[in-house]
Amino acid sequence: MKVTWKNIWPVAIDTLRRFPFAATCAVGAAISAIATNHYRDALEEEMIRLLLTSMVGFLLFLVLQLFVERIKISPGRALLVKLAGSLILANYYLFFTEIDGGVPMTLRCTQIAFALALFIPLTPFPMRNKLLQFWQFGLSLLLRAGYSVAIALFLQLALSAALLSVEYLFGIDVSHRLYTDLWFLLTLMLVPITFLAGIPDKEDTLSKVDSGPRWLDVTLRNAIIPTVLLYLIILYVYIGKIILMASWPKGGVAGYVIGFCALGVASYVLIAPDSVDTEAPFLKRRFHRFFWPLLIPLSAMLFMSVWRRIDEYGVTESRYAGVVLAIWLATMAICFLSPLKRNLQILFVSLALTSLVCAFGPWSATNMSIQSQLGRLEKLLTEKGLLVEGKVATASGVSHADEVEISQLFRYLDQRKTLSLVENWFEQPVEKETAESLVEAIGLQYSLNEYSSRWLNFYAKKDDTAHDISGYDYMAKFSQRNCNNGTASKKTYDNTMTILLDYDAKELSVERQGEIITKINFAPQLEQLIKNHPNSSTRKDIPQEELFFEYQEQGARLLLEIQRVGFKKQASENLMKSIEARVFVDLH
Repeated sequence: MKVTWKNIWPVAIDTLRRFPFAATCAVGAAISAIATNHYRDALEEEMIRLLLTSMVGFLLFLVLQLFVERIKISPGRALLVKLAGSLILANYYLFFTEIDGGVPMTLRCTQIAFALALFIPLTPFPMRNKLLQFWQFGLSLLLRAGYSVAIALFLQLALSAALLSVEYLFGIDVSHRLYTDLWFLLTLMLVPITFLAGIPDKEDTLSKVDSGPRWLDVTLRNAIIPTVLLYLIILYVYIGKIILMASWPKGGVAGYVIGFCALGVASYVLIAPDSVDTEAPFLKRRFHRFFWPLLIPLSAMLFMSVWRRIDEYGVTESRYAGVVLAIWLATMAICFLSPLKRNLQILFVSLALTSLVCAFGPWSATNMSIQSQLGRLEKLLTEKGLLVEGKVATASGVSHADEVEISQLFRYLDQRKTLSLVENWFEQPVEKETAESLVEAIGLQYSLNEYSSRWLNFYAKKDDTAHDISGYDYMAKFSQRNCNNGTASKKTYDNTMTILLDYDAKELSVERQGEIITKINFAPQLEQLIKNHPNSSTRKDIPQEELFFEYQEQGARLLLEIQRVGFKKQASENLMKSIEARVFVDLH
């Protein structure tokens, strides 16, 4: 339906009547995102869960509405179908949106949303004899989605410029969060509702069958298909290279193959089914005829590339997806070998079902990845003598490369909130169960890369307790990010008293009228700090008392409060490279 300023309200009301559940989910998603933006600490977890549920619910209720329209059931039965969808959505919210690690949570949501999005054009036209109507309906949805996003982007720019003008011209302080709220409102509520308003019903699609806009056909023939063929030639030349050299494909080639396949499949789907007859341009007909058979060698190379990484480093969510995609591409290529069996609906159904199957159960991407990485960690610790008969043991001679790999594996489990799987390895419970604390409990240094082995960084633990500084006459604050040889800072008061901090010598001195009153060296305290935390590369929870140094010298009393200090490890000494501290001085 064409929307103008005269009929915008009737169109909006009709849209809400047709898709009440989906529109409610869009509003819920916007409210959840805005609440997360303003109440990050108190409500963040629940609002993120509600946001993910609302996004899935929007697509779910859209599919259900198209389904009840296709089978033409009574309003009462249609309501029962949607209530059943509400129960499914509530189950998803309660049991499948736990904050169990950012990657698995968002991955599952993405898989479900992707599958539901594929079912949207399928629901009104699932049969092969309605192939052209299915294609046209899907294309109209795609164009409508692009139109809705374009409107949101324009309004975001226009309204943001208006807010900036108000702030500049009238001196009104506009919170930066207001711009984010506006973005959430437009993308999560306006875009979905605008999209819903443009969805044609089944009768409209059947009454206006065509081959799509001419500009799309011209773009496909003159730009997109030639680009796909260029990428295809490059990849086939690479296949010839690895065959001649009898070598495995590089691990990074998987990304190129996946990108090519995504562009190629999208191009294939965008070609109107009735536009590839004998009168169609040669390049377009050849592409439509041979695209899928040409994917078989590429799917084999994709599988080999990903499998090599799995053999070396185990399964992760991305490698799991690579293997599944390679199998799906090969299967579809075989199915599409015969032109008579080329059915776009099969393409959509198979991809949607594959996405759903890989989202749940013990065979899901998350579970398979966690079990694989847990097995790698157990095997590595056993080989290095750090795990004996299922219990952690001490061992010497562990290389830094092994420390990095062990640290990365513990961090992987920590990110997915599955460190409880290794609790029984430790005789004594670790006070703070994090990846870093567990690695240190084994007696290793927590290092995520080679760089971390050369640097030490200590941060004072955040403490809201007020400290008594009565009796001190002066306070100076020092902050140095790059302490080079000979670097020093000084603070002068009334041109008579100077506090000097020598970073290279690790000395703190106080001068009055050019005469040194006192000078102390705090290097021993810093070395003791390093000894107290020998297996740390970065610690952000150092107790305040370990970073408070008080000195009583003749003529002055000094208090050095370090808030952050960093060192570069050398063979002979630890060079201080950064520091942030406050110095309190009491002159007798």
